[in-house]
Amino acid sequence: MWLELSACQAMHGFRTVRDKISAHTEVRYVADKYQLVDIATLGIKWGDLRSTIARMQRIIELIGLIVRNAGFAWDSFEAQISDAASRFWGANA
Repeated sequence: MWLELSACQAMHGFRTVRDKISAHTEVRYVADKYQLVDIATLGIKWGDLRSTIARMQRIIELIGLIVRNAGFAWDSFEAQISDAASRFWGANA
């Protein structure tokens, strides 16, 4: 599971976003000017985020079983996150 997930193109793009954009902003000196990392060049599509998270869920469950001897209630988690997002963006207002 992990070897396949860690090798996929989307995961490589997400690592770049984490390391070079989210954690700190990387700039490159190109043709006499500084340029930010262009996310569009990383090969990540909008749907890759959801599919990557879905692929990670079983791995997270297995790690939880080993470390905490516990499972993870994904349905409950998704409901809580959806509710919080809706309230944050005023969808239920």
